[in-house]
Amino acid sequence: MNNSFDLLIQTEDRLLDEKISRWAPYEEAQRDMDGKWERLCAAHPGENREALALLDACDELVRQKGDAAFLLGLQLGMELGRLEHLWGGED
Repeated sequence: MNNSFDLLIQTEDRLLDEKISRWAPYEEAQRDMDGKWERLCAAHPGENREALALLDACDELVRQKGDAAFLLGLQLGMELGRLEHLWGGED
């Protein structure tokens, strides 16, 4: 895959997440997942919590990269919109 295609996929994922985040069944599943995660953390000793914290940090990094990709795509879309007149777009 090339970077442009990856960016489109990430933008699609971000828009889908924004759309379904307010959907009641999705919210319920999210709460259920959060509860299971808390039970998992409570069931493991300290050294495993460090591994889980590392995974959380990695997830945060992936989320930040996704946010950056979305913003880059948004900026690119805005720039292309401004340049539309170069290929005969209507003003």
